[in-house]
Amino acid sequence: MPSATSNTLQGDIAAVKSTVVDEMQSTHSSSPPEPVLSISLIGNHTTEVLSVDSSEPPLVHLVIIPGNPGIVAYYEELIGLISEVVSRKWKITCISHVGHTQRDWEKGKLSSLQDQIEHKAAYLRTLEDQGLPVILVGHSIGAHIALELLRRFPKLVTKVIGLYPFLSLNLDSSEQKILGRATRFYPARLAFSTLAGTLGFLPASLQMALLRSTIGKAWDQPAIDVTRRYMLTHHVAANYVYMGATEFETFARLELPDWEFLDSQKGKVALLFGADDHWGPISLSDLARERVPLLHIIEEKEGLLHAFCCTRRGSLWVAKVIHSICIALENPGGLSDL
Repeated sequence: MPSATSNTLQGDIAAVKSTVVDEMQSTHSSSPPEPVLSISLIGNHTTEVLSVDSSEPPLVHLVIIPGNPGIVAYYEELIGLISEVVSRKWKITCISHVGHTQRDWEKGKLSSLQDQIEHKAAYLRTLEDQGLPVILVGHSIGAHIALELLRRFPKLVTKVIGLYPFLSLNLDSSEQKILGRATRFYPARLAFSTLAGTLGFLPASLQMALLRSTIGKAWDQPAIDVTRRYMLTHHVAANYVYMGATEFETFARLELPDWEFLDSQKGKVALLFGADDHWGPISLSDLARERVPLLHIIEEKEGLLHAFCCTRRGSLWVAKVIHSICIALENPGGLSDL
């Protein structure tokens, strides 16, 4: 049975559903703040950082950890919408994964899941003396990274929100089985990255035509353009599939999720699952409710994509839900309306 907390959260999400269309229309007349892209050295790795500063001294610092690929440009609209939802009272930062940048700063070196965890830990260490509470928002594998960071920085990190979290292998997913075998097979990884790099030499018009005929059926134009600029490069494609291989290897080796840890941190953690998402399936949501009854859990049934940030509709819905979850974790006795 869903917990009382879960039911309360679900009620608040229903409020999102009833207002999302109006919000989408209103944001056309008042554009959200535009995130700024910068290049920073984090843990000796040149990193793309996308951020929005608060309009006044910030109340919190929300740090977004992307999925895989860890390209910050995919989250540009989400960051602006979150800032608008919270009236620009938060500092918001999204950190790219090592090697998932437009330029090949790593000179061909590939980074594993563990490398990405260490990279994000290096960033959090720079925040320890700033005196701001940190909220981690992890998308897909980013949710796993965020929980690992919570272990290391229990005082700094006040909340963790996992969006469509990839926390364990889904043994019922044939797609995951195929991807797991393919990413761990070096010739397949090499073929994928070589093809991506080759397509990168095509004229932009041909690249866009190819992408529109595939992902363009579900994604908005800005996300398609990000894919063209980043994923059709050998180094990003190679890092994407190599990191994916190490994700499958890590999850096959470890017994995850760590339910004991989640239970000990249940007041700090919230997880958003999608109804049709094989990376964070509803079966995992059901198991989480059983193993950690008071964990904050939301089930999205709006038909959004796992790659929610690739559509404006998904970004807006999730931005509102992130705000709602933060209120819920702060005041577990009840939620304010969005």
